[in-house]
Amino acid sequence: MLKVLTLIVFTVAVVSSIPAGPTNDPLVVQTTGGLVRGERLSCGLLCNYSSFKGIPYGKAPVGELRFRAPLPHEGWEGIREANEHGLICPQNGILFGSNADDEDCLSLNVYSPNLNRRLPVMVWIYGGSFSSGSGNSFIYGPNFFVGEGVVLVTMNYRVGALGFLSTGDENAPGNYGMKDIILSLKWVQDNIANFGGDPNDVTIFGESAGGAATHYLILSPEAKGLFHKAISQSGSAINPWAYQPDPEAVAHQLAKDMGITFTDNADLIRQLREAKPSEMNHATPGMLDYPIPRGHSAIPFVPSLDPANVAPEERFLPEEPIVLMNKGEFARVPYVTGFNDGESLFNILEDFLDPNIWDYYNSQPEIMVPRTWNVSKGSDESISITNDISQFYFAGRQLSRDVRYQYTQYNTDLMFAFGIDQTANIHASIQDEPVYYYKFSFTGALNLVKQLLLLQNYPGAVHADDIPYLFQITSIPAPLLPNNPAIIMRRLMVRLWTNFAKTGNPTPPNDPIATVPWQPVDGDQQYYEIGTVVFSGRNPHGDRMQFWNEMKYKLH
Repeated sequence: MLKVLTLIVFTVAVVSSIPAGPTNDPLVVQTTGGLVRGERLSCGLLCNYSSFKGIPYGKAPVGELRFRAPLPHEGWEGIREANEHGLICPQNGILFGSNADDEDCLSLNVYSPNLNRRLPVMVWIYGGSFSSGSGNSFIYGPNFFVGEGVVLVTMNYRVGALGFLSTGDENAPGNYGMKDIILSLKWVQDNIANFGGDPNDVTIFGESAGGAATHYLILSPEAKGLFHKAISQSGSAINPWAYQPDPEAVAHQLAKDMGITFTDNADLIRQLREAKPSEMNHATPGMLDYPIPRGHSAIPFVPSLDPANVAPEERFLPEEPIVLMNKGEFARVPYVTGFNDGESLFNILEDFLDPNIWDYYNSQPEIMVPRTWNVSKGSDESISITNDISQFYFAGRQLSRDVRYQYTQYNTDLMFAFGIDQTANIHASIQDEPVYYYKFSFTGALNLVKQLLLLQNYPGAVHADDIPYLFQITSIPAPLLPNNPAIIMRRLMVRLWTNFAKTGNPTPPNDPIATVPWQPVDGDQQYYEIGTVVFSGRNPHGDRMQFWNEMKYKLH
């Protein structure tokens, strides 16, 4: 009897020592908005994690809150079930789903391998040209990250006109989508400890527009202190598509396309606040509506300068990105940045979608000159740069289907690589913290974008081909054997990224997976080749980046 009583006392003591949420349910967690209940999910053999989806972090940005910085969510009563994603923000598209008009979309998702630890936190910012996307696990499944012992957070933020329309004045200051991300990072600071994360060890990372957004957060004074490391994949604030220099003109064009007449910007914004989101999205130009050369100038609704003196609005971007960079006015944190070697391979298909593309280029070849360089058309400089580009990429030939691949190389460099190369150089030259620079060139079974676009006959990794090497994508592709080269590369990519989040070094000593040391940039453009062969080298796209730097140098 004594033994039985002792066993009962021991069992009660053990059970009572298991940490639990406020309701003695270990999957109920306290947040600043209220209680949430998650679920326990599997991430593989002997691997599971706690999942909390659709947690509101911002108040619905409707009515007078449209075209304003977000406000924290007002909270809820009782326990909120957190087993389903929140609504995506209004957008057009099929990849991420479609939400026409419901703007109550500011929510986030938390995936934690252990609610009772203080683990490094990684906050993912999705891409989608600042006009579409979501943080949902359909594409950004957390399995591989939580399996490496980090807490992963993803969020939804406003996109398109609702996220970035600006009149350049107090009526609509702009950058609401970026301010959403900042509010979500503040939520992380206030709440992530209750989910097993360390608020003092937060890494932000993103791809494409998400990579540019990550860079913008580094540059923004409003984001300082909210993160401690950063990774930009295939995106920089100084890529030509990522910064809008004339947002007021874009806002006025949207009004024209919607049939809105207005007396001033205050009247315009009043009317746009009464319009349905779907009406704005349908009137916003799509990729094929952009002027040729597509991607060489700003996407209509992307980050722009915040006007001064618009209190109480926070001023997200006080000066142009390149100005802030050259002044050294940015968060000096350990930074990874890089690009895929075939970013613009998708341009192979451009002439199928627009048969007039080659005639347009050949009739006015000076459009190959980067617009952001502000070189006058017809000037000696413009003609010289045009001839240099023609000789370097096309051997002086006119553009046609015969040089389609060279055309994609030109676009890769102009739209992505050159700006990212500059970003790595400038940050590394100013800050003491390490800057790690990479080129992703691996081609394998998980290069899903390349396969989807039927580009397997061309070398290199196309834009977004790196995503499946980091995230679990629901039901795609069919399971691969553990010794498949793509699975081996995925293990390496996830390990590099999580090593960086944990230590600030992607290849710390004695790592059994990331065995090739990755040297930070130190004056000679060190970079890391992530390909069939992994190595540390110098000057990715060496002669091509040298060509762009020499052209740029001629203008100064």
